Amino acid sequence: QQLRRGLAPARVSADYLERQGPKDADVPFTPAAGGTEHQVVYKKRPFGILRYQPGQGMKGAMAMEIIPKS
Repeated sequence: QQLRRGLAPARVSADYLERQGPKDADVPFTPAAGGTEHQVVYKKRPFGILRYQPGQGMKGAMAMEIIPKS
C-alpha cells in the first residue's frame, strides 16, 4: 500500500479499535456550511475528547464521547 509522505500505518490493538472505532449508533452527518461556529480553548492536555466522527467527505467533525471535566 502506497502511503502519503512516507508515513507508516499505525498499529493499534483490537481493544483500542473497540473503544475508539465507529459505533452502530453513529449517524452520518453533513456539516452545514455557514453554520454556528464554536470557538474552543484548550487549557491543558488531555482535553477530554475521547472519540470523534468525521463528517461526510472528511469535512468537519463531531465529538461523540467526551470527558466533561479533564
